[in-house]
Amino acid sequence: MFALLEPIANRKKLDIECQMTEVIIVRVWCESGAGWSPTAVPVTPQTTSRDVLDCCREPGDEPCLLISVHPHHGVHVLRDAESPLEVASAWGPDVQFVLKYIDEGILYYL
Repeated sequence: MFALLEPIANRKKLDIECQMTEVIIVRVWCESGAGWSPTAVPVTPQTTSRDVLDCCREPGDEPCLLISVHPHHGVHVLRDAESPLEVASAWGPDVQFVLKYIDEGILYYL
């Protein structure tokens, strides 16, 4: 009976290890009253832009956007459901992410 359980336990361990290798840390530059400060945020393939924003800002803060910046690709505003990991993978190591607070009225146009 224990011989049957061992492969299942090992398989679960491998699944967990595979999931763990898909986590990367992205640096998000956050605007504050004292200037800009970096925040390290772990992201997975399932992490959305909204998830990253929720990690970086305090509840009740002003509306904000997650922006990716790359020297060759320019600036891109990530939609709520967009994956920062996909953007980072596509644009390479030079991509930077910025949390930018915005006027609430602009959200209507996005």
